[in-house]
Amino acid sequence: MQGLLTIPEAAQKASRPESHIRRALKDGRLAGHKFGTAYAIKEEDLAAYLDQKPTAAEVQPPVIVGAPPSTRIQPQPVPAQAPVRVDLSSLPSLQSTKRRS
Repeated sequence: MQGLLTIPEAAQKASRPESHIRRALKDGRLAGHKFGTAYAIKEEDLAAYLDQKPTAAEVQPPVIVGAPPSTRIQPQPVPAQAPVRVDLSSLPSLQSTKRRS
């Protein structure tokens, strides 16, 4: 059938994983027709879905439910650390100790 795609074909055409296409079908963001256990997706419907702007849920980082906005997960730069200096002069010399057999 020309003009209809399976989930793997739609995923390949959209350059997205199959799980993304399945979730879009389940959420109703992508139109598809179910035949038994298989889906058929019109090429026009896939094109329309791909032309949509991403929703806020797809763009924003996850938020901890019930937490203040300051606890939202955001990447933080790692500060440069100065080398740590340790004074070893108070330790006994390793050469003066004998190994136990």
